[in-house]
Amino acid sequence: AGGGGEEYQFKVTDGTWGKSWGGADVSPAIEGVTTNGDGNAVFTLSTGGDVTVTFDGTNIQLTTTGEIKVAIPDRYIAGIGGWSEKQVKMTYNEVSKLHEHTFAALAAGDYEFKITDGTWTNSWGKDGQNYPFNLPAAGDVTIKYNWKDNSIELILPEVTEPEPEP
Repeated sequence: AGGGGEEYQFKVTDGTWGKSWGGADVSPAIEGVTTNGDGNAVFTLSTGGDVTVTFDGTNIQLTTTGEIKVAIPDRYIAGIGGWSEKQVKMTYNEVSKLHEHTFAALAAGDYEFKITDGTWTNSWGKDGQNYPFNLPAAGDVTIKYNWKDNSIELILPEVTEPEPEP
């Protein structure tokens, strides 16, 4: 392979395209190797190096002397502020490795949302549905999303009970 930053795609075939193996057949799975719409294995080397593809008739093993760049997909929040599939773009936090967004001073009330990939083809909520929550008092609400396992963390402001008067 050449220098860093180049994208590569491949598929293994039986020589006739009657049967082919691609990204879903890379085993063990390698972070940064994805599958595109044609089923090809897709990866980008962030540094130059050699790439070796080994096929055992069932699985593809991919090894490289270079470093595979992990492409972080964009994620969006739909539902808070509107239901466009790209309503609010989340920020990827390199330290926590999570997508995050904080809604500052959100008004008290009932809300629901989903995380999307910018389309409605792929969206994540709670148990396959919208993710509902109640905000009893105005405050900051943070939503964190893990793109590797599609888990969602909702952080609501702490509700403090007023002190009883003496």
